Amino acid sequence: MVVNRNKNRTKLSTSSVEKNINVVNTVKNPSNENINKMEQSKKPAKRNIGTKIMEHVKLQPDKIIMKKKVFCLSNVKKCHRDDVVEFLQTSGINVITCFPVIKRTDETDPKAINNDEHSTMFRVCVEKKDEGKMKDPEVMLQHIIVREWKFNEKKSLVNKSTELKDYLTSFDFKFDVIAITETWLNKVNEDSIGINGFNFVGKNRSGRHGGGVGLFVKDDIIFKIRNDLMISNELELFAIEVGISSKNNSLIIVTYRPPHYSKKVYMKQLEQVLLAINNEKKLVYLTGDLNIDLLENYESYSSQLQNLLTSYNLKALINKPTRINIQKNSLIDNIFTNASENVTVCGVHLTDISDHLPIVACFKQQLVKIEFENRENQFSFSRHRIDKLNERLLSTDWTDVLLCSDVDAAFELFTNIFRVAFKDCCQISSLGKIKKILKQKPWVTTDFRRMLNKKKYLYKKFIKNSSSENFLKFKSQSQICNKVAVQDELIMSSITIILPS
Repeated sequence: MVVNRNKNRTKLSTSSVEKNINVVNTVKNPSNENINKMEQSKKPAKRNIGTKIMEHVKLQPDKIIMKKKVFCLSNVKKCHRDDVVEFLQTSGINVITCFPVIKRTDETDPKAINNDEHSTMFRVCVEKKDEGKMKDPEVMLQHIIVREWKFNEKKSLVNKSTELKDYLTSFDFKFDVIAITETWLNKVNEDSIGINGFNFVGKNRSGRHGGGVGLFVKDDIIFKIRNDLMISNELELFAIEVGISSKNNSLIIVTYRPPHYSKKVYMKQLEQVLLAINNEKKLVYLTGDLNIDLLENYESYSSQLQNLLTSYNLKALINKPTRINIQKNSLIDNIFTNASENVTVCGVHLTDISDHLPIVACFKQQLVKIEFENRENQFSFSRHRIDKLNERLLSTDWTDVLLCSDVDAAFELFTNIFRVAFKDCCQISSLGKIKKILKQKPWVTTDFRRMLNKKKYLYKKFIKNSSSENFLKFKSQSQICNKVAVQDELIMSSITIILPS
């Protein structure tokens, strides 16, 4: 995450972060959430895929479209992924992709990964027509376990958008840029996410579930997308350039390396990107989840990554673990920059919004922004304020409007009177009230707040001592809170408030 620094300061749970100066929030329209839910529920238009084959015509498909099925092969004696592909192909199965999977219990073992090719478990994607063969015990070797690969859609940014908005409102300032990895977006649902005051841009993973990277950029920031730095469809990397009219423009780059993606290939592609921007003399902020643990000094790729970044004058800002679990603590998320002298504060923020801890940094840099008029005018549509507006309109003298013979003049007179009344009754006078209203959630009762506080306490306890006992206690409380939250939100969304006429 990257935020523009102003004056005051605040503190994070595990480190400091700049406190806000000019907080500018926008009041959420209550109907927006319902609209988003409706948009998410829309089904994509039905498509027809041609089956006719003609070789001697200029019209040809760009790529072959096929239905796919993903399986997990486990209880396999350690072997190379090419061995798996070879066996399945001899059984008449068309293998599209095959990736080694590392068990969570093996994450602490430095020998668990051998050039990202060998494993005891594999993720195999095959054609849909070969699904029956994959499930046929007569085809698969004895004792090898085959099951369908389950995609965890809960990780999607669509399902996490409400939690992300709640998390952002907990700060006393607005971030300028928010980097997200593993967005799990596609062309169907990418328009259903949104945060008031931000534009979302990014790159979705093509052809497979999961992955994807993106940036929420504050809507008053001038920027352009650097498509020239996205050198490969396989490389999950997205870049923008901000401060278009300034001398020292900034490049903000977010990247994600999936665990199965070859570290060797990734490092080579990353070096190509760094080489391309090396002569541009720009400030560089590279962030993301590289899945290379910088705490592992014995791991060769960790040293190679640090040497690569150092050779391009990029310094890591984070030195604390960003992913904590029962097996190990790892530093796989980071912010790298060639402008470390501009950093006012950076660190890891303690929250259970994800299994990765968010990382935050503030910089002494003024971004080129668009000047909006009346950005400070925020309004509330609470029952109390609407009642107040109705009373004001009932007591208003409308004689001048009624006696006006010119329709256009009468309408202008009416709107001027209404505008003044609306502003007096519904405008929020202070930023403190704006923030308070944004945080209001009618379904969060006193009892539910106690449950949430208990969950936070158990999470902090697990972070300090990542034992299985502490993890199970936190997980149990988290599931209870999630269940109550869903039930209460459904009840609140079914309540219709009738405003007085």
